[in-house]
Amino acid sequence: MGYQSKLLHHYDELNTRQRIRYNLMDRFRFSAADRFFFEGCRGNPGQMFLAERRALYEAILRHQPRHCFEIGTYTGGGSTFFLAHAFARLGKGKVITMESDASLHKGCVDFYRKRLPELFPFVEFVHGDRVEALSPNIGDRLDCFFLDGAEDASQTMSQYLFFEQFCDQGTVMMAHDWHTEKMKDLRAMLPEAAMEWRIEVCLDPPVSVGFVVMVCEGRKQG
Repeated sequence: MGYQSKLLHHYDELNTRQRIRYNLMDRFRFSAADRFFFEGCRGNPGQMFLAERRALYEAILRHQPRHCFEIGTYTGGGSTFFLAHAFARLGKGKVITMESDASLHKGCVDFYRKRLPELFPFVEFVHGDRVEALSPNIGDRLDCFFLDGAEDASQTMSQYLFFEQFCDQGTVMMAHDWHTEKMKDLRAMLPEAAMEWRIEVCLDPPVSVGFVVMVCEGRKQG
């Protein structure tokens, strides 16, 4: 993959030579917003491409949910970081993020508490591998959820079906790796799902590996 292609991705993908070139030359050609989304959280490597990070962040600002449930915290330097930033900008709400790996979970909590104290109030870190553990946090209505767990189609489907029971008109669903094996079963099932989903944002290669924002328009009739 060439250097110019990597500029569509994120800073952590650059090798040492490319980082020097970026910091000396290309960084100053980026807008402040593009620098924010491209560079991410320095000191905590993250995933997701620049355009995906922007779409995730802007969806929170646009819909202003009370909470967003995220499956897959990983290091906390990717989607979690941008979700937390969006809630911080709103000044209310939080991302409730679940990670199954105990060491990653602990590392995220420690990093945010020590290095990102301004974002810490806008994140709740949950350790576990069963999405049902999130039930007490949802309350009477699910505002927003983000599917980005393991590359496992059946697991993704189980997670979606758990969240679906709490969905109502206006619930926002976001999904990463939309075109990969992870989302295969969900993509096939959605036309027959109990809820009607409208695609609000759909990102495709080369700016994304597949990222969607969907809005629930209510339960299907019949």
